[in-house]
Amino acid sequence: VKASDLAPVIFTPERAGAVRRYEVTKLLTLLTLRAHQLAAQAPVHVGVDPGFVRTNLGRSASSTVRVLLTVTRPIQASPQRPARLIRRVLEDAAVHDGAYLDERGPARRSPLTLNDEAARTWETWTRSVLHPWL
Repeated sequence: VKASDLAPVIFTPERAGAVRRYEVTKLLTLLTLRAHQLAAQAPVHVGVDPGFVRTNLGRSASSTVRVLLTVTRPIQASPQRPARLIRRVLEDAAVHDGAYLDERGPARRSPLTLNDEAARTWETWTRSVLHPWL
């Protein structure tokens, strides 16, 4: 994902499919984590990758995506598994600010998620959009 992918227009259905929107949303979540870390705001900010979890998020998906979710159901984790991961992270005093973790430890991430300029840009845009509710 490139810094130009941060433009909010990517979320319009005609510009990107569901998988692309998922990828970018994950990127923006991690950029928010980085922006908070750069601002040195307490408390410690940690991202957790729950993996492929069985949820109801696909209930309104297209028939193709619904079939894919049904076929992959045996490899989807129960919601309890990421809950245990989150509890473990919360109880781990060694977890550092800005960490992004999965069940095995540090999770793989795009280098852009550590880009300070991209994080500040996203934070500024988010604050401008959310300003009426802050």
